Amino acid sequence: MKIMKFGGSSVGDAQRIKNLAGLVNPNENTIVVLSAMSGMTDRLNDISGYARDGKYSLCVTRLIETAEYFKNTAINLFDDNDELNSAWQFITGSFDKLIDLVEKPWSQRSEYKLVSSGELITCQLAFRYFRSIGWDCGYLCATDYMTGDQYEPDYSATSKKLIELMANSENHNLYFTEGFICRNNENEVSNLGRGGSDFSATIIGSLLGASVIEIWSDRDGLLNNDPRFVSNTFPVENLTYREAEELAYFGAKILHPNSIEPAKRTGIPILLKNTFNPNAKGTLVYTDAMADEYKAVAAKDWVTAIKVHSGRMMNSYGFVNKIFEVFDKYRTPIDVITTSEVSVSITIDNIRYKDEIINELNRLGQTETFENQVIICVVGNFDTNTGEKLSSIFGSLGEIPVKMISFGSSRTNLTFITDSEYKSRILNILNQTLFHKKPCLAQNRF
Repeated sequence: MKIMKFGGSSVGDAQRIKNLAGLVNPNENTIVVLSAMSGMTDRLNDISGYARDGKYSLCVTRLIETAEYFKNTAINLFDDNDELNSAWQFITGSFDKLIDLVEKPWSQRSEYKLVSSGELITCQLAFRYFRSIGWDCGYLCATDYMTGDQYEPDYSATSKKLIELMANSENHNLYFTEGFICRNNENEVSNLGRGGSDFSATIIGSLLGASVIEIWSDRDGLLNNDPRFVSNTFPVENLTYREAEELAYFGAKILHPNSIEPAKRTGIPILLKNTFNPNAKGTLVYTDAMADEYKAVAAKDWVTAIKVHSGRMMNSYGFVNKIFEVFDKYRTPIDVITTSEVSVSITIDNIRYKDEIINELNRLGQTETFENQVIICVVGNFDTNTGEKLSSIFGSLGEIPVKMISFGSSRTNLTFITDSEYKSRILNILNQTLFHKKPCLAQNRF
């Protein structure tokens, strides 16, 4: 069994959906997981915002425009009039329900229903197209089996429902299903969070014991640096699960951070491939064997650093726990933390409750806040030649100020925080310092 997840750019129009025929083997046991067509989730989120603001007429206008977009896609997909009419009826029926939805009081539940329609309609169009050209394929609706939310998928319930659904369907080698969407434990339509189609794919793969989980996007794999700021980047051929987790969390956009854990816990390789350059090797995320090298650099923007200084910390216990309780109270995740005898420094990227958090932290000690910070994450093997590597990294930065430094317990990452204005400069310096020679990459063993 193979899992193949295609992102929005891979199914961005009718021709790109048709082009999947060159990547998917209909005679091989495969589940194809699809995102919404490129830009569709943003469009539906905008409509949700209009509904929340009570702009009903604007909602209806945008929904009609979106329905026409899907209908035009269907025109370019189907040659058979019966297939086209059937697709149009499905699209019309779906958007009639959405127009009824925006007439009612708006809620989080309403938003989830609206946004999920992007994946549902995209997947239906792809499934119907491949069936129309004679492929023996089936359809698995994600809301019939995927259970949980972005914080915690329910593996047991999902496994039971998915296996039953497949057992009760006709015996196909190939199935199409949606990524991103699910039902919560109250059986309401929900989702796995932004970029959650990757998460869907790895959950499905882990439950079905897939041989490989392929994530197809518009890049040749995970790059060693950010190509928006650095010109001479290259794909990294091999990453461990831990390395991929660090890079995904700290800014590498090709992979959803939560998606690695399901594959990691079952030992299933993840292969990152380019839909538009399928002959490229891509990036394999699998082995725990670490090469003695730097792998990649990532950056996470719009971070706020908070420093708490208190003499009460010295030789006391429970103080750090009190700080954590403040962030837990306001459901605000911490990115990076460093401590000394008398101070704790923390970074966050969600500033919704920043003022409330600062007010409570001021009761524990003196606080300083640094906004518009960036986290720079260097991933590689820091088990050997550690001093030499740290000297190389920080020596190259010269006079650039560093606010925090954190050396991960996994020995695979070094993170530091500085002002966002230095981001581009640092990425280029590190690219030259760490990757100035042609990299000696580990052999792709998959």
